[in-house]
Amino acid sequence: MTLTTIAISTIGLYLLFRVTKYFTNKTEKQNQENHKKFSKNIRDNWDLIKIKSSDCEIIKFDELVDENTIEKKDENFLEWINKDPHRQNMVNEKRSKLVCNIFEKNKVDRQFVKVIQIDNTVLEFKVRIQDYINVYIPRDFESDEYYIDLDFLDKPIE
Repeated sequence: MTLTTIAISTIGLYLLFRVTKYFTNKTEKQNQENHKKFSKNIRDNWDLIKIKSSDCEIIKFDELVDENTIEKKDENFLEWINKDPHRQNMVNEKRSKLVCNIFEKNKVDRQFVKVIQIDNTVLEFKVRIQDYINVYIPRDFESDEYYIDLDFLDKPIE
């Protein structure tokens, strides 16, 4: 290999890395904007139910998964290309299950459940600080759909 070939290959890899990083950031920003629009639409058009955090239960829901199947936000090109699809590298993925209950006459009348990719201790702490959880349901009450507003998880703890 000549020095010119090595230089061109290095420049090519660097450009590929920068282009990949640019489009990843652009896609992530677009996803965040779409989520904000979606959340605003839900807040404006659905009915709000406030559930006390004391009526919510946080369950540890960790799972062993193959590291090669997990999409990482901060994964660079070299890490991605070095993945071996034939090798299983099991890692513990931190998950929690948030279960919020509405009680009527000391019995659970309705239950809202969401699995979140966050450690259960962190989730427990942030939920207890929040005092309540906002759950949105469609105006036509017949539907089983609901949206648990977890935007507070992204905010720093004060």
